[in-house]
Amino acid sequence: MSKTAILIVNGPSDTPYGTWIEMCLSKIVQYTDPAGHHVFLWNNNTHDIELTKRLQGYRNLTLVQYEQSQKLTHFHREPLQRLYQCALREGLGNEDYVFTLDNDSFPIKTGWLPYITSQLNEKTVLAGVWRDELKKGIKPYVHPSGLCISVDYIKSRDLRFDTIQNGEFDASDTLSHFTDQARADERTIFKLRRSNKNNYHRLLGGIYGDTIYHHGAGSRNSFKLWDERHLSNLKPIRNRNRLARDVMTKMLFLHYDTYIAWLRNGKAEDKRVKRLFQVLNWQMRIKQYVPGLR
Repeated sequence: MSKTAILIVNGPSDTPYGTWIEMCLSKIVQYTDPAGHHVFLWNNNTHDIELTKRLQGYRNLTLVQYEQSQKLTHFHREPLQRLYQCALREGLGNEDYVFTLDNDSFPIKTGWLPYITSQLNEKTVLAGVWRDELKKGIKPYVHPSGLCISVDYIKSRDLRFDTIQNGEFDASDTLSHFTDQARADERTIFKLRRSNKNNYHRLLGGIYGDTIYHHGAGSRNSFKLWDERHLSNLKPIRNRNRLARDVMTKMLFLHYDTYIAWLRNGKAEDKRVKRLFQVLNWQMRIKQYVPGLR
């Protein structure tokens, strides 16, 4: 029986309502057969001692703590490569799979993992979250918030997770070179396309193939979208993106079932959901003026 190494890099910051990585891990536990996977977690949030203690209590999990003395070439790519090497040392074989998740992405239904790994074969070498929402700024690719690939294909093409592409013309993102390799080999890709019935933001809060949820920029204090980088006045756009992210974060942690159900198949005009979003939007807008508001 093949196994899957799930690789996750935890960011350095969290929300006032809960931690991203524990949300992610709780959904893996809820929806995944423990016999078929093992989580390899790189934790950048090492200043949270209580979180570290809780992470050490998870079954099927190998925890790697970031050390301040370490110098990384990239905060995400290099930890993924180290986790992959750790998985190989712990017995991950050619017949097995690697699945990457972001700390703010997670499965939303039972059977998600075998469903995705079963799509891979000699013809289809890559599967996962299809990031095509920003195609005006970057070529569509399988995003690391939900990327599945076989160990055999990784080794056959000498692929690395820490590759940094410096193309003169084309933008690149973490692991986007996996998609480039599949295209170059004329292989097919199993694409989990955005399947939201409802959207609060054009990128954030995406559900893909009705299987994986990706919040987006969960652990980042600031972020910019690929197709907005050429715009001259980015500050108001970034502020709107950050506000949407924060409203959706609170919605996710405090009203999970209502929020996910609305994204998946709820009524766009649902008055209760609209009211929740309005209240959270108002709270986030005045938060900077009201000390202690959470």
